[in-house]
Amino acid sequence: MPEKLNGSEKTEFLSQKEAGLETKEKSPELHLDFYYAPHYAAEDLENIKPQFERADVFVPEHITWSPTELEFYNSVAKGEMSVDESMDEARQLFNIGSASMPEYLASMIKMIHGSKKTIYLADIPEGHEIVKYYMNANKLRNLDTKTDVFLEKIERIKDYAKSYAEWQKKREAFIKDQLKIDLPKFINNDSDLKIKKDLNVLVQLGASHTRMYRDLAVQDKVSR
Repeated sequence: MPEKLNGSEKTEFLSQKEAGLETKEKSPELHLDFYYAPHYAAEDLENIKPQFERADVFVPEHITWSPTELEFYNSVAKGEMSVDESMDEARQLFNIGSASMPEYLASMIKMIHGSKKTIYLADIPEGHEIVKYYMNANKLRNLDTKTDVFLEKIERIKDYAKSYAEWQKKREAFIKDQLKIDLPKFINNDSDLKIKKDLNVLVQLGASHTRMYRDLAVQDKVSR
C-alpha cells in the first residue's frame, strides 16, 4: 500500500504471497517495503529512516556491485568498524581517494552503521552480461549532441533513449527475479533470518523504478 512522502518519494508494500515469494519449505513470511526516491544528496535518505528501523533486511540500489562491497556493507551494519573507519574504507573501496565523499554514500553508511540489519544486493553485479547494455547506454549518453544539424542531434538523443530503456528493462527484470527467487533462498540459508516468523525487507530504488512494484504485485490483491 503506497504511502506518499514528498515529491517523488514514496513507499509501496507487498506481502510475500502478493509478490509471489512463497516457497515450498517452511520459511519466514516476507514483507516487501519499496522506497522510491532520488539518490544523490544526503537528504534523499531522510524519509527512509522510519522504514529502515522496521526492516530486518535492507536492499539498497547498487549497480555493478562486487562481493567485497557487499561484505563491506554488512561489516558496517554489524558495527565492526567505527563510522570514520567505514568512511576511510569506502574511499579505498569505491576509488574516491582524496575527493569529497559523495553525500548519499556518506549518509547511507551513517544510517546502516551498527544497525544489525542484513544487507542484500539484488542489483546487477559486476561482470554480469547485462552490464554491457549499461555501458552502451552510458556511451551514447556521453556522445556530443552539440551539432548544427538538428535532425542528427534528435537521432542521437533517440538512440540514447532507446538504449537506456532497453538497459533499464533488463535490469529491472533481473532485480525482480532476485527478489522473487534468490532472496527467499538466501534467507533460508541464513541461520539467524530463517528462524523468524516474519521478515520485513526494505527495497530502496530510484524514483524511476516504480514499475517494479507493479511487476511484482498481484493486481487483484494489492491496492495502490
